[in-house]
Amino acid sequence: MFFVHTAQVHAQLMARAVIAACRGDGWQTDLQPQLLHTLLNLVLQQDLDIERLEPASRAEVIASLTSQEERLELIQLMCAMEILCNPVPEAMEAEVEDWAEALGVEEPTLMFLRDLA
Repeated sequence: MFFVHTAQVHAQLMARAVIAACRGDGWQTDLQPQLLHTLLNLVLQQDLDIERLEPASRAEVIASLTSQEERLELIQLMCAMEILCNPVPEAMEAEVEDWAEALGVEEPTLMFLRDLA
């Protein structure tokens, strides 16, 4: 499930990391920012303006998300943003893979979700 291990204090950082990995020059679908906002609002009780947030750097995320569980949840959230696209843009796919590698997350779900998309 989403954000089982993620603290409320990291909600904005999680959103900014997803923006960095998945938004690129613009969202691929209107559902991406809507889902991100809904998840953060319902699960972490945040009401962030997704469209006004600046992307986070990998270094900032690595320094702040120290638990492997939070990092895994971030990559899973990025995967959820990916599967809203059909097809998944190659640039987004590469970005999510780069983020997973930088965070030291091996996520077998990546390939399964991409097959579904």
